Amino acid sequence: MADTLNSVMLQAGAAYEDEIDAELKKLDIENIKEDDIEEMRRKRLEKMKVTHKKNQEYRSKGHGEYNEIYGEPLEREFFQSCKDSKLMVCHFYRPATERCKILDKHLPILARKHLPCKFVKLNIEKSPYLAEKLRIICLPCLSFIKDGKILYSMIGFDDVGGIDDFHTDALEALMMLYGVLDEEDM
Repeated sequence: MADTLNSVMLQAGAAYEDEIDAELKKLDIENIKEDDIEEMRRKRLEKMKVTHKKNQEYRSKGHGEYNEIYGEPLEREFFQSCKDSKLMVCHFYRPATERCKILDKHLPILARKHLPCKFVKLNIEKSPYLAEKLRIICLPCLSFIKDGKILYSMIGFDDVGGIDDFHTDALEALMMLYGVLDEEDM
């Protein structure tokens, strides 16, 4: 899997480099020397390597996916997830609540798109302690967590237009507003 991912990254890097070379030729800049171009390529390749390594670290921590917290006890795994990831979005849900299923459609899309943020869900019926401690009294509840602290909790859909068929972009914009997602991560 890692070899395949490395291969895809190298192919993407080569394609990106070809695009840059084509742009440079179009611009026909006389002041840029061959050494300058090589230095730009070296820096670009180094940046790609750093990004790839960071993405691998994120994926090893469960980022890029929308997973459920199942551990025993749930509370320990929840707090450990908060410690392990600087940015996290947690969907507190109940299987019988239809609106929770609506969020379940949007969150996997955002999880794949924003790797630095971990996306999880937790069945709040299985953790009355967390429900009481975090004052979760209405569902769906989507908490935006940074450095282990809840920045904001979206309760219901009022923040995304108050309708059930809201667009994923509305939810994404709300998360960006509260600093749990960043445009640069896309």
